[in-house]
Amino acid sequence: MHASKCHANLAVYDSSWEAGAGEEMERSDLVISWARNFKIGFIIKYLYRGVAHDYYPDFLVRLANGVTLILEIKGRDDEQNRRKRESLQEWVDAVNETGAYGAWACDVAFSLGDVGVILKKHATSDTSSKERAKCPRCLRTVRTRQEVESAFGFRNAGGIVRPQSWCRDCRAGQPTGSAG
Repeated sequence: MHASKCHANLAVYDSSWEAGAGEEMERSDLVISWARNFKIGFIIKYLYRGVAHDYYPDFLVRLANGVTLILEIKGRDDEQNRRKRESLQEWVDAVNETGAYGAWACDVAFSLGDVGVILKKHATSDTSSKERAKCPRCLRTVRTRQEVESAFGFRNAGGIVRPQSWCRDCRAGQPTGSAG
């Protein structure tokens, strides 16, 4: 299949469902670019029944709202696939926690019809709602976007919007003394 939003001009797939997902991403205005995770080295490590495994999610998708979506195409679900997704979600949460690599999300399509719905869900979601901040001076901790805005404010660092490091009170020289 010819691919204009992909890093390669031709895409190779393991299944017709993956090919259909690639076609959907090519058609979607919500997708800026995408890559089939084939020999590009994106690996999630996970343990299953005490054995270490490598998990190669199917696609990396850059959405119009700046989110990088890790998309998996699955025809069936089982215990090992659920463990892969748990490890992937842990990875996404850890990357989002740092704030240094933009916003990430992950999802799985169990049918070809799920792909468009998943793209829309993540392209229209408020990914910054998971923002958290902790002031290193007074140890104040906030959990919601509204709390971050009120107590810390946001800054734009190289195109990545993240909470200010110190709370507003500590930046103003008036520590709150409240650890949360």
